[in-house]
Parts: sequence; structure tokens; C-alpha cells
Amino acid sequence: MLNFSLSLKLNISLRHDNNLAMNDWQDDIAKSLDEIDETRREMQQLQLHNAEVVKQKAPSRWRELSAAVEREVKRWSDKFQGRNERAVEFVRLSDTHFAVRKLYFPQVRLDVEFRLEAEVINYQYTRHESANSSAGSGGLLSLEFLVGTDNEVYLVRERKAESIQDASQWLLMPVFKACQ
Repeated sequence: MLNFSLSLKLNISLRHDNNLAMNDWQDDIAKSLDEIDETRREMQQLQLHNAEVVKQKAPSRWRELSAAVEREVKRWSDKFQGRNERAVEFVRLSDTHFAVRKLYFPQVRLDVEFRLEAEVINYQYTRHESANSSAGSGGLLSLEFLVGTDNEVYLVRERKAESIQDASQWLLMPVFKACQ
């Protein structure tokens, strides 16, 4: 019978550098903070770009909208010429403000105003049921301008982009419905 004696000596040494570990997690945080800062800078640049695009293009969108509303009112008036109960008129109050009025009771007035500095188009409806009634008005509503990825300016109502024709139609709908 043979007997062997085996002895082993295992030496394990761990090097732990506290400074290295601290730098790794700090570097990760610093990298995350840099990414957040870069995203903020990009968002600010995008906001500035969009504001400039709106400043340049919103006035022409306003003119297109007011011209579309005026055309629709003219078409309506031509269609119902001589029928006073359905008489509607377009009134340009300034370069940035127009009104559409249904003239006979119940009277309805739509006021629409372009406010470039606020980047919105505000509108409001006022209704008179009779000569003796006080005016009832809805709250002030707004269309906002949105810059698309194509750098075009769109009108937005209730988070939905609208064409000029669609915006004209739904602005006029309450006035025309009062003619029934």
C-alpha cells in the first residue's frame, strides 16, 4: 500500500482600490448628468427653432384661415341670399381680428383674434336669444401653432392638427347651425 501526502497552499490576493471603485460609479453618474444636460440643450434649441418658425410662418397661416372663413361666409350668404333669418356677415376688425355675425335672432357672433406673441389664435362665441336677453358667451378658446417635422406650421385644436379648411369649417359650424 502506498500513501501519498499532498499538501497544497493556495494564496489569493484581492486588490481593492477604493478610489477606483468610487471613480467608476461617479463616472457613471457624471455621464448620466451630461446626457441629461445635452437633452435639455437640444430641447431648448428645438423650442427656440420652433418659436422662430412660428414667428415667420404663423402670420401667413392666419391670413389663410381668415381668407378661408371669409370665403365660406360668402358662399353661405350667396346660397341664402334674401333670407334674413339666415343672414351671416364677415367683418374684418383689424389685421389680427375678425368677427362673423349671424344678424337675426338668435344672434351669434364669433370673434377670432391672432396673437403672435402668445403663438395662439383665440376665439369666442357670443349668443343673444332675443332683443331683451343678455348675451351668453362661451369661454375663450384657443388654437395653437405646432411646428411639424417638415418645418410647416399647423393649427392644433384639442391636440389634433387641423387643415385650414377644417379649422374654418368647425369655427363657422356654431354660427351656421344657429340659422336653423
